[in-house]
Amino acid sequence: MEAHEITPSYFTLETKAAIMKNAMLIGLLLVISISATAESAEVQKPNIVFVLFDDMGWGQPPSYAPDSALATPNFDRLASEGMRFTDAHSASAVCTPTRYGLLTGRYPSRIGQFGVLQTWSKPIIPTERLTIASLLKQQGYQTACVGKWHLGLTWEGSNHKGIPPVGKRYREGPNDLGFDYFCGFTHAGGIRTILEQDRVIAHIEESENQPLMLQKAVAWLEKQDPKEPFFLYFPMCPPHYPVAPSEEYLGKSGGVDIAGRELKGPHNPQLYPDWLYQGDAMLGKIMQVLEEQGLAENTLLIATSDNGAEHRAYAPLRDSKRSIYEGGHRVPFVARWPNQVRAGANWDHPICLNDLMATAAQITGVTLPATAGEDSVSFLPALSGTTDSPTREGTIHQSMAGDLALRKGPWKLIYKKAGNRELYNLASDLGETSNRLESNTEVVENLDKLMQRYIHEGRSTPGPMQKNEFELSAVLKPSHPKIVAHRGLTKQAPENTLTNFQACLERGMGFEFDVQQTKDGELVCIHDGDLDRTTNGSGKANLLTLKELRQLDAGSWFDPKFTGEKVPTIEEIFQLLSNYSHPEVLVAVDLKTEGVEETIVKLAEKHGVLGQLLFIGNTISAPEVRASLRKGSPQVHTAALANNESEFTDALQAADADWVYLRFLPSKAQMEAIHQAGKLAFIAGVTVGGHLPDNWHQAANAGIDAILTDYPQELENLLQNK
Repeated sequence: MEAHEITPSYFTLETKAAIMKNAMLIGLLLVISISATAESAEVQKPNIVFVLFDDMGWGQPPSYAPDSALATPNFDRLASEGMRFTDAHSASAVCTPTRYGLLTGRYPSRIGQFGVLQTWSKPIIPTERLTIASLLKQQGYQTACVGKWHLGLTWEGSNHKGIPPVGKRYREGPNDLGFDYFCGFTHAGGIRTILEQDRVIAHIEESENQPLMLQKAVAWLEKQDPKEPFFLYFPMCPPHYPVAPSEEYLGKSGGVDIAGRELKGPHNPQLYPDWLYQGDAMLGKIMQVLEEQGLAENTLLIATSDNGAEHRAYAPLRDSKRSIYEGGHRVPFVARWPNQVRAGANWDHPICLNDLMATAAQITGVTLPATAGEDSVSFLPALSGTTDSPTREGTIHQSMAGDLALRKGPWKLIYKKAGNRELYNLASDLGETSNRLESNTEVVENLDKLMQRYIHEGRSTPGPMQKNEFELSAVLKPSHPKIVAHRGLTKQAPENTLTNFQACLERGMGFEFDVQQTKDGELVCIHDGDLDRTTNGSGKANLLTLKELRQLDAGSWFDPKFTGEKVPTIEEIFQLLSNYSHPEVLVAVDLKTEGVEETIVKLAEKHGVLGQLLFIGNTISAPEVRASLRKGSPQVHTAALANNESEFTDALQAADADWVYLRFLPSKAQMEAIHQAGKLAFIAGVTVGGHLPDNWHQAANAGIDAILTDYPQELENLLQNK
């Protein structure tokens, strides 16, 4: 008998039909299941882990600098197992704007974010903007951010001072921008305050923070389903200060902080090598967990830094964190993706941290919407080895002070906020020592056109035009001299007061203020050593404590409506300055007290305004004062004095000053010499201090960069009509 006839007699015809129908259905489901499984395996999305060191310099890992005296064995292992990028750049030379670019794929200059945020700062990423986290979440990824946020939060309530208490809640943070899970801290200054999800959960010691962050990241990784993709963003603190290595890492690195050996205070060169080593060990633990959980093979693991090293320059790069030069934003960057990225490979073309978004989109097969990732270019072709050509057309860099630069190929055109420009060929001059601006006019013209397009179109990638939230086009125009109001707008408000300085900032105008020290060592702003002229007190300011000085009225002498105005502290002035998004404003600091140089520099750094300050007063004629300021930070701006033409050459050649302080009207040739040397010029004194429009015209036409005058509004009107 044939097979179809072998049927037990007790099955009815209806039963036989049902069996045949079910068998066909089961077979069909089996085929669908096998097909779906095969398709799933074929297009399985990789996990993405992004580890961000804080202030790790390009010349710190031995994999980038073989003669480095610092130890980063896990970072170096990652470089050997994956791809090393030798021309990678952060979106900015400081923390906050880089993180904006990283998460949004957009240049932070488009929103005017050049400085850094503080604990109570408002968020700078709107919740409706697509981030890499929300993009991946839409693609079925589990997402987490563990570590330093530094992008602002909207805190509940009205008391936004001091340290946020346990239980204090916030919104418009990581959870609202695509991260399922968040545990971290606002910024390095808030390292003791631990946040989780939408509230403050604890206050701890500085040295306890990073072990806790690592513990949270590991716990989250260990809970992930190997069948479901995930994205972990792990922005750590090392080697950013506070330098607070855990006890288990003290003395274990065997490293030496050669570049920072002269630094003091929170930068702690003795413990810095161990702090960096701890950060590297944290990366190593992430690598270990991925391997133990069987996740490493399907994980794209990237480790990099958010900007250059703090106050540590590494040859051949020029400068360090905050700077528009390469040391400010060229960063170590390594990526490992087993079976996708060739081990030990190098990529020598430019990429930017902004590019993570477009790379993730291409990996997951997503097309970015027109309103997202406007400045993000996928480097997947570099990872996969499908091209040897650059992935980027051009790259915009920015400094904390508001300088911009455009890089294309070997050429880098710098637009200083003061209006002067510099051009370097990085292929032959990576240290940016020879300004090629005058001899390469065609290169400058082409780069200018490209920068104009990037600004005008609101994007540097193909797509519909987008709007910038910050006016950038002024950077391409010849700049008028910066106006510095001597002691502020003294016709509107009492001199050297917060009300006066606020009036200057509201006009986008700089000001000059004087630094004195109280009996108890506090730094305050008052012009005269005697109190009689600008307060209701008498005697010497340095014979009173801050509390006693603050009891005086510093406003009623000018007009009764200013009764109650106080002598401001220097920190209050810096806080006021940080609240205004005017990176182009220049503020002149007239030091009248010796021995406070490092203190005032630290205060300026704390509030993110150091790049806007020019130190004058006893600075201009005392090299030892300039040296003290530079001990506080190599990024400080100082001036050397030229009273007349016979002193010009010495002032121009002063190696410890990046400005020339002039008390005579310069010629165009002298201004060209200043700019060719990469310096700027500040003019003050009897030639411009009074109402002298002819002299103002002459100085401006020569190319002067800043004018200090007692008639700032009149000078402003003249320049606007020029």
